[in-house]
Amino acid sequence: MAHSDEAELRLTEERLARVGVLQELTVAALDLFDPALPMDEFLDRLATRLGCLAALCLEHGAQAPSWRLISGAGLSRPSLALSLGKPGEHPATAALPYPELDRPGLVRWHFPVTSAPDVATSLLLLFDGPPALPAQYYGMVSRLSEIVRAALVHRSLYERSLDSERRLLEQKTLLECQMEASTNAILFAGDRGEVSFNRRFAEVFGLPHGAEPGFEELARLMSAALEVPEAMAGWSDWAPGREAPACHGEVRHRDGRTFDLFCAPVRRQGGAALGRGWYLHDVTPQKRAAEDRSRLLAQEQRARALAEEAQGRAFFLAEASRLLAGSLDYAATLERVANLALPSFADWCMVDLIEEGQGLRRVALAHVEPDKHEVAEQLRRCSVSDPRAAPAWVAVALHTGQAQLHPVVGAQTLRELCDDEAHLALLQQLGVGAMLVVPLTARGRRLGVITLGYGSSGRSYGEADLTLAEDLACRAALAVDNARLYGQMQEAVRNRDEFLSIASHELRTPVTSLRLAAQGLLRMARAPGGFEKAPASFLGASLETAVRQANRMAALIDKLLDLSRIRAGRLDLQLEQVDLAEVVREICAQTAEERAHAGCELELTAEGPVVGRWDRGRLEQVVANLLSNACKYGAGRPVKVTLSCEAAVARLEVADQGIGIPAESQERIFERFERAVSASHYAGLGLGLYIVRRVLDALGGKVGVASQPGAGAIFRIELPLAGPETSAQAQRGAA
Repeated sequence: MAHSDEAELRLTEERLARVGVLQELTVAALDLFDPALPMDEFLDRLATRLGCLAALCLEHGAQAPSWRLISGAGLSRPSLALSLGKPGEHPATAALPYPELDRPGLVRWHFPVTSAPDVATSLLLLFDGPPALPAQYYGMVSRLSEIVRAALVHRSLYERSLDSERRLLEQKTLLECQMEASTNAILFAGDRGEVSFNRRFAEVFGLPHGAEPGFEELARLMSAALEVPEAMAGWSDWAPGREAPACHGEVRHRDGRTFDLFCAPVRRQGGAALGRGWYLHDVTPQKRAAEDRSRLLAQEQRARALAEEAQGRAFFLAEASRLLAGSLDYAATLERVANLALPSFADWCMVDLIEEGQGLRRVALAHVEPDKHEVAEQLRRCSVSDPRAAPAWVAVALHTGQAQLHPVVGAQTLRELCDDEAHLALLQQLGVGAMLVVPLTARGRRLGVITLGYGSSGRSYGEADLTLAEDLACRAALAVDNARLYGQMQEAVRNRDEFLSIASHELRTPVTSLRLAAQGLLRMARAPGGFEKAPASFLGASLETAVRQANRMAALIDKLLDLSRIRAGRLDLQLEQVDLAEVVREICAQTAEERAHAGCELELTAEGPVVGRWDRGRLEQVVANLLSNACKYGAGRPVKVTLSCEAAVARLEVADQGIGIPAESQERIFERFERAVSASHYAGLGLGLYIVRRVLDALGGKVGVASQPGAGAIFRIELPLAGPETSAQAQRGAA
């Protein structure tokens, strides 16, 4: 009985000892649930309580080539660093490389611990010979291995959780860094009302530092920051929680910056919406660069167009200059220039010139449309004798000498420019939408007007076109002036040659008569008896002939000298009190022989003395020239001379009944070397009337003529009794 009690007591003690060991080892195993505690302490306790040589925890993963030691008890530090056996060998049966375990009769307890599907974990206990432990300890260790498995699974999950949290934190930090480092303004609004944005977003919309406004407040602030606040009106449709598609647009900030706006929902992997994101990219530099490129391109295109236009104008002016310089027939040349302007610079072009004796004549008119040629020809024939009666735009250009630019010519403007109804109707048929009117001016004289116009093409004129037209007009005016000067030079040469021929003829006649008279006297002197036997009548006639021809030569020479003096502005006057009636009577008496030779009777009417302050010699020259002229062209009919005085002005009329003077020649006959008839029919130098006018101009008087062909001519002279005001004025009048 006592023996059984002792046995039972001993059994109870053993059970209590196992329970205590189990509790101690269980507590140690439960500590493995704390990832911060190492497994070494549990293995040390396990090895100590079980009396084993070593306790090892080994692991073999799917990716590992062999088993590896996780933790161990009973091994030195160098042994812990050694690798286990060959790949594929199980530690329960494989030879272990640890020197501490290199003993014969080594007993191994192997307990598989599986902590994950792809990882094999084992608990290996090694005893130096068979363990002196009850059989129940093996089962106890087996149950402990289950606790170890659960602890390892927990540790693995915990490590994965920590790793996930760490990686999540890293990703969050990275995303926040990327968000803050981004040059885009970024806003995220979650479905639960949370809002986040980066510093760039706060800077763009002027949000205070540290502010955490809600979505509605953000929408208000963003609208206020935009140039057009209404641009944000539709953002309420993009608020979190609303199913709205992604949107893309462009907004402009009040400070002038432009942003490319993109708004899209943010979703999980499964597609559930987390919220919405707004991304604003500053495209101001690109916009400005594009605007700069557009501006530079436009400037380049304008510069190229201007260069091409300038090149075209230069070519046009060069070609016009070539045409104008190629011929002295300026009318035909201007016609070609008018056609040259079409269609580059005008739809139509007309040129009006002031022609001496013909008034204003339209010498050229060209139109781009062939069916308008008939209207152009009618306009070409619209010439006027007086430039002042020309169309308004031409008259204004001739009067002011200023070019006129009419970019747009409406019906009212056209009516104001053309006050002639017939001319207006023709211009309306021609088509006038814009006009350039430029006077032709050379050496300070208005020569005419060139008019350029646009009609059916619908184009207009600008300042550059006006400059081109002025250049063209300058070249055309020079060409016309040069052609006219050349014509005048040719006429002057012809007149000079004719004058020299007439002068030589006029001088040869008295010289021949004088030579014959002298030769007769010489023969008479050489004859026997000389002049003593010569008849007195012969000697008297010969001497009279010599004196008459000498006087005639002197008169011709005086006219030539007067011509030189007048041209040089040195027509000297010897002013004194002169009775014009006395001068007229003396000249009439002196020209009696010439009148008798011409067969012209004289009828003189002179009222008393007509005294004025004049040059007697010059008055004698004037009266003599007028009487000589009347006798030459009087055709043997009477000549009437009338002298009167009225209102301190002396009036002298010399009237003949000869061939008369055509109206177109009545002004011309007072010029040098001019006459109304051919020099082959009437002798003379063509200087008499020219000298008469210049002398009278110097004396402050004037001369005019009234005549009709076949009805004679009346020359009228008016002289102020007071004479010229000053000698200086007289000199200017003579010049």
